[in-house]
Amino acid sequence: MRSVLWIIWTVLWPLTGLGQQQPYYGFDSGLPANFLSSGIALTLSGEHVKDGANSLKWAADAGAVLTAGDLGIPVTDIASRNSGSAQFFIYSSRITNDTLVFRFYDKAGIRKREGHLLLNFNGWRDYHRNYRLDYNKGKELPAFALDKMELIYRPQNPAATVVLYLDAFRFIGDTKDRYPGPQLAPDRQDFGTNYDRVGMLVDYLTKPDLPVMPATAQERKDAYKVNAFYLQPVPAVTPENLAAAKRFVTACHIRRNPDSSITGRGQLYLDNEDTLLQVSTYCGYLAGAVIHNADNDAKKKLLDFTEYMLDQGLAEGGRLFLNLGHYKQSLNFPLGFLTAMPLYPNEMKARVLKMLKWHIGYNRIYDSQKTDPNTDFMHLRSDFLFKLAALAPSQDEWVRDLKCISRYLGLFVNFTQGSENGLKADGTAFHHNVHYLGYMYAMGTYADRIYSLKGTVYRLNAAAYKRVALFYKASFLQSSKGAIYANSISGRNPFSGFPVGADKLRKLIEVGGDIMGKPYDPELAAFYSYIFDNREYPVNKAAADGYYQFNYGQLGVQRKDNWVAAMHGFTNRLWGAEIYATQNRYGRYQSYGSLEVLYNGDTAATGYPGGKGRGWDWNMPPGTTTVHLPFSELQAKLVRADEYNEKSFAGALALGKNGIFAIDFVEKAGNKYSPNHLQFHKSVFSFNDILVCLGSGIQSSNTDCITATNLFQAVSASVNPPVYINAGRAIRDGSYSNTMATANKESWLVNGQSTGFFVPRGGGTIVVERGKQDTPVETSLTGSPRATAYFSKAYISHGQAPANAQYRFVVVPGTTPQKMERLAARFASDKVYRILCQTDSLHAVEYLPDSITSYVFFEANDRVNTGLVKRISGQALVAIKKQGRIISITINNPDLNAVDDPITKWHSAPYHVSLQLAGKWKVVDNPSGAAITNDRAAVTVNFTLKDGLPASLKLLGD
Repeated sequence: MRSVLWIIWTVLWPLTGLGQQQPYYGFDSGLPANFLSSGIALTLSGEHVKDGANSLKWAADAGAVLTAGDLGIPVTDIASRNSGSAQFFIYSSRITNDTLVFRFYDKAGIRKREGHLLLNFNGWRDYHRNYRLDYNKGKELPAFALDKMELIYRPQNPAATVVLYLDAFRFIGDTKDRYPGPQLAPDRQDFGTNYDRVGMLVDYLTKPDLPVMPATAQERKDAYKVNAFYLQPVPAVTPENLAAAKRFVTACHIRRNPDSSITGRGQLYLDNEDTLLQVSTYCGYLAGAVIHNADNDAKKKLLDFTEYMLDQGLAEGGRLFLNLGHYKQSLNFPLGFLTAMPLYPNEMKARVLKMLKWHIGYNRIYDSQKTDPNTDFMHLRSDFLFKLAALAPSQDEWVRDLKCISRYLGLFVNFTQGSENGLKADGTAFHHNVHYLGYMYAMGTYADRIYSLKGTVYRLNAAAYKRVALFYKASFLQSSKGAIYANSISGRNPFSGFPVGADKLRKLIEVGGDIMGKPYDPELAAFYSYIFDNREYPVNKAAADGYYQFNYGQLGVQRKDNWVAAMHGFTNRLWGAEIYATQNRYGRYQSYGSLEVLYNGDTAATGYPGGKGRGWDWNMPPGTTTVHLPFSELQAKLVRADEYNEKSFAGALALGKNGIFAIDFVEKAGNKYSPNHLQFHKSVFSFNDILVCLGSGIQSSNTDCITATNLFQAVSASVNPPVYINAGRAIRDGSYSNTMATANKESWLVNGQSTGFFVPRGGGTIVVERGKQDTPVETSLTGSPRATAYFSKAYISHGQAPANAQYRFVVVPGTTPQKMERLAARFASDKVYRILCQTDSLHAVEYLPDSITSYVFFEANDRVNTGLVKRISGQALVAIKKQGRIISITINNPDLNAVDDPITKWHSAPYHVSLQLAGKWKVVDNPSGAAITNDRAAVTVNFTLKDGLPASLKLLGD
């Protein structure tokens, strides 16, 4: 029966303007007059088909040519980026190293393209290429008018002959992605270097670099120990599922040709992901019936069905690409075949094993150099590496492959450069080319994999363990009790839970102990006790309160007692929000200099909404500076709209218990939304248990909506805890709005989550609101459905279209109204901190209790003259701490000084910055190797900075 796709093409073909010839040949309507053979005449055959009832049978000897002429395909169709591809299916009955040459000519008889297909397969395979993109090492070639194609048979042995079957010949109009298989290996380079397209073939062509050696008794014993983690149970099969599987097999009309080769109904759409999963599932059902019920009919159907599917091209080199973003198919496709493995004869088992290895990219384990940080692969397919290794024909080969898998797992956590996915030097982890903590559940899967190697000769190497331990520490430090983390780093999944469970960290602790020859890693165990505040391990809790910088994530984190404050920005290369067609539609602002305070690992205690942001006002992420827009204008106009900054300066500097965060922001609206021309300079100076927040140069062009700096937002589906404003009396009103000017007097407030806010005199106009709000859910494209929640929120209003607004306020986590009232008095009398400078080029604050002055230099400045600093040659975060006559200088440049890179898109390059200090100084300690020059009244220090990491220097004053 002709397919639906064929019907569509038959109807639409006269409208395409491609001439009188058709773009698709299924060979059911007779032998095409424009197909000719130089040797034995072509015939139609039903022995092997891919679509319909017949294929074209071609008996050829060396040099034989099959010509398809008068194709009449115009240049405009070849030029189509979406559909300018051809796909031809070829059936070979035996595996050889013979070659089929494809040549394509224009009307003048000039050869325009040539490609090669190895006949290194039996069954159906495809020749699938784009005329412009797949013949010149990935570089585009000009289109041409296709008039003729030649197929030339070139055997290795000049005396050889072959019988081939050709079917489903589509000369133009194919829109599917191309994934070249081993049959196209001779032209591998012509497909370019895009791993998403050629990755399966690249992996396949990677051959074992370790020889198969006789395995020791310990290696064999440990192989079985590892395998115990990956044993796959055979589930019972319901009568309904078994009946469905048998009906499907029967509908395939599987039968034998006179030569005993298998055939059946052609499966043209075998590359459909749901079809592939269905085939595997039915194999699993049939195998389960054999194993549990000794069903002989199911066994016969299983063996015939599997052989038939292998013959149809569900085999090594077939179109078995499953998008790793489609979890259901990727996780489950191999399972049915693995269930059936014990029932297959050896030859069939070998073919199925090759097919599964081809599908998952098994041969990547043989690359001894490549770091392969594909987190989707780790999460979805890494267990199959172990399962397929255990099916090796010998124990010696199994042992060899387990060694390779262990090595692969070690390489997986190598630090990567630039936008490459994987772990970075500061412990962050990239997915979709940015730090993406929400996606790092894959590192939980990684912990499972290395845990399965614990206590064996295949255990992870110590260097790799240190890197993965760094990642785990960095990740849990960004969390509150390993349960919640800042929404600003959630990507396209707002208010998602922490991705790595405590059980994974416990596994890692045991892995570390095994590597060290101990029951557990004592350092990581102490860290675990700190994060979860327990005594699960007999060690003292780590003293980990303090400030942490993660500049590959544009992130600063301060931790103390039961709270975590996370400050986040983004740059021109590293997006701050990921927006998909039905995900995070209103999340544009989530990283606009956010400052989120998390409490006790609890969403309610933090004021976070449930249900991925239900009832959340998307205009008001805490700490951000935004234009409060109607939701219809806030939503992205495009299906995909990652949010970038025009500037590159965003990140943090850690100073023990203190730290600095800053972002220089200029809106980059592009065509994603109507521009507001929003700009600001923002800083957060963290001093022990307070955060001094400054903003300058705030401007926008929106004359209809206010621009505001958002102090906090807390929502709940059921309760609305009271807030306190300038007094100890609780404000519990269900509906409340208050505007407070600070031109003549400072104000303070404490929200229902115990976070205090102090706005000094002249700090801005404060608006505090409570009530119920109705907001669109994050998936909505139309503004509905919506969700309602109780809310309390406060912001500093800069009015409509501000030209050069500022703000200044202090955040005090974990406080009470009584404490806040006392602190406010001290803040107002300048007894805790002093703001030394707040311009578009420099923010500087002195913290009096620690004698530390912190600076944010948004640009070079020759006339700083603030504190000890006279001038600086470029952007930097700087802190100078005085201890008697000694000063300690800490400096970094959080923007990574990114430069273009052809492989990694960019990489962090050394950044040279010169800092001049007033006075005469001698070097006490120079661990960073800074170059120092003294003159009579000043000292100039030249630092080389990289990767956002800090440099330090100690000087003694005369």
